[in-house]
Amino acid sequence: MKFKGCEPAGPLCFFKNAPVLLIVLFIVSVYSSALISGAALIETTGGWKAIFSVSVFHVIFLATVVNFSLCVFVDPGPVPQVWKPEDLDQEPEEEEEDSVAELLQPRRILVDPHGVIQARTRNQNTCSFCRVWKPERTHHCSSCNRCVLRMDHHCIFVNNCIGLMNHKYFFLFVLYGLCGHQLTRSSLLGLTVIIGWVLSITMSLSLTVFVCFHGYLISRNKTTLDNMFDTSNGLYDMGILQNIKSVMGPNPWLWLIPTSATVDDEYINGYSRL
Repeated sequence: MKFKGCEPAGPLCFFKNAPVLLIVLFIVSVYSSALISGAALIETTGGWKAIFSVSVFHVIFLATVVNFSLCVFVDPGPVPQVWKPEDLDQEPEEEEEDSVAELLQPRRILVDPHGVIQARTRNQNTCSFCRVWKPERTHHCSSCNRCVLRMDHHCIFVNNCIGLMNHKYFFLFVLYGLCGHQLTRSSLLGLTVIIGWVLSITMSLSLTVFVCFHGYLISRNKTTLDNMFDTSNGLYDMGILQNIKSVMGPNPWLWLIPTSATVDDEYINGYSRL
């Protein structure tokens, strides 16, 4: 894994990474406060219930940190520089930049015997910036200055795009973050009544919205860009179970564990199953 968020170096790098550092600082602050509260709980009440609560918190905290780190460092989905449609031999020619809505407009649809949707890109779309062929639902990110497979959005809080290879980690990060926050609300309130309530309400609303919204997107096999400029009319919807598997992986027992989702070679070769 290679961190790609500090190019070029200097003040721009600092400002791009400032939100990431802010999240790290917040996580450390919450953990320190919760650790003090947990130690006091064990000391005053004792018993297996207090120890169990503290243990559960540490498991959730670890899951949050791991998934946050993966969001930051995992490549969201590179487009192979050598890839091009199998039925075309010519190199991509530079073309005028299209609108996002036009890029999302589907054309020819293919479905394999396993029900996997394979959609050809609009006129075998090419990127006017990267000068490479773009598989279906691939978009160019101006912040990362690159194309990303199945791009969902660029997240300033991880200074990385959320795409094919790290969408699962992003969803687990906000999910475990919400669970951990519910366990540490009393710790936040201990900072001061006013600041505690502001932090508690803000975090609860933000994380709840993220979890619900991305849970909906995953269940419908959509990205944020698909949802904003939806011209597919359910083109990618393969049913809730298959939609979830396409992001979280084929094994339901591993959905809540930060393992990489299986990606078929067919996708990398230019056909979208997502």
